[in-house]
Amino acid sequence: MRGLFGSMAAPVRKSAAAAADGGAAAAAGGGRGGGWLNLFSTRSAVGLPVSQSTAMQVSTVFACVTIPAEDVARATPKLYRILPNRVLDDGRVMPGGRVEVTDHPVAKLFSRPNRYQDWYQFAGMIERCLGLKSNAYAVVLTNRKGQAEQLIPMNPDKVTIMEAVDGSVFYSFATSGNVERSIFDRLRRQTGTLLVPAEYVLHLQDLGFSMLYGASRIGFARDSIGLAMAQEQLASAWIANGAKPSVVLATDNELSEPAAKRIKAEWEELNGGLDRQGGTAVLEQGLKPVTLSLKSTDLEFLASRNFQVEDICRFFRMPPHKVAKLERATNGNVAAQDTDYLNNTLSPKFTRWERRLDFHFRLREQGLEVDFDLSDLFRADPSTRMATARQGYNGGIATQNEARHMFDRSLQPVAGGDTLMAPTNMAATGSHASGSAPDDAGRPKDSERQG
Repeated sequence: MRGLFGSMAAPVRKSAAAAADGGAAAAAGGGRGGGWLNLFSTRSAVGLPVSQSTAMQVSTVFACVTIPAEDVARATPKLYRILPNRVLDDGRVMPGGRVEVTDHPVAKLFSRPNRYQDWYQFAGMIERCLGLKSNAYAVVLTNRKGQAEQLIPMNPDKVTIMEAVDGSVFYSFATSGNVERSIFDRLRRQTGTLLVPAEYVLHLQDLGFSMLYGASRIGFARDSIGLAMAQEQLASAWIANGAKPSVVLATDNELSEPAAKRIKAEWEELNGGLDRQGGTAVLEQGLKPVTLSLKSTDLEFLASRNFQVEDICRFFRMPPHKVAKLERATNGNVAAQDTDYLNNTLSPKFTRWERRLDFHFRLREQGLEVDFDLSDLFRADPSTRMATARQGYNGGIATQNEARHMFDRSLQPVAGGDTLMAPTNMAATGSHASGSAPDDAGRPKDSERQG
């Protein structure tokens, strides 16, 4: 039992985790709440409450959370065994390469992490939790040999992290439903404790300012998201009022207060809202409609909505063109922008997965490493796949069959296609084909020199 009840300290205080998030209640990802989208919220500077659920109603936030999650899930992780280094005749040490491993318990998790999900569903769910809550948890179920058998993702709102006096970390999960109860009944039999030790929880963190919790980007972007929500509501109200500037009904005659209220109500009933446009009004007592032009502040409001898209993208390290803000995207630079997205937005996410899997399962100690196959990200870009395959083949890096597989996995190997071809314009330094010679070439031996 590891002296669980005698050595256990108080739970990590949620206030400390929230402080790392700039005071946002949604920061820690710890604590207990109802549902996958935490209902607790904090007010933004404009007065609107911002929570994970309300933030996801802002289209830019929705895109910044879901698009990278789906792209990361498309990449397939593979497990490799690192081969010993090679020592050349001249004493130089060269890497020995690596070979893919498919029979290791961790490798099997990459095709089917649990009985309910495939890898795409599992990884997408983990990434969405990271994007919204900056914490994602998956409990590790083992077989009788102690080998990892399943990874079960858990609701971050139902997780509390506890730290023992000796520094050991434990996780407490609030369960609901028969599936979760059966999982934790098995965990208790597996660990022999009421709390779950850290070695049975795969915990991924985003934006960490603490060793135990990740700080939510939603919390840091609270005011920016709140402003976008306010602008959305103002725009909706403007549409509800006819999507046009205000109208004044002017007359030289004096109207009684009841008559003025009646005329105003009739006008709004005839012209207010999307479903009441284009009606014909019959004006009385010399009334004339006077349309007020858009003010500069109205035009600035429209521009500010555009700015909020970029502002929210900054918090998520997301290039604007990926959320359909295409003012600066052209046919000539969209490929470069996609490369920037892959290098600066997705690459850190893949690195987090690789490092955390290595750390949790101690893969390096076994001579193993995880690497993601990114080829699926280029499935709809045949020109890039063709260029990569051609360069690999022409450069003597890949055989013909390997190049064919790079371009299209459905292509069958061809006879004689497993030989590396050397480029005709390259040769080893000092060889007869290179046209160059090593130092002292042609120098007579000392014994051949004439006195």
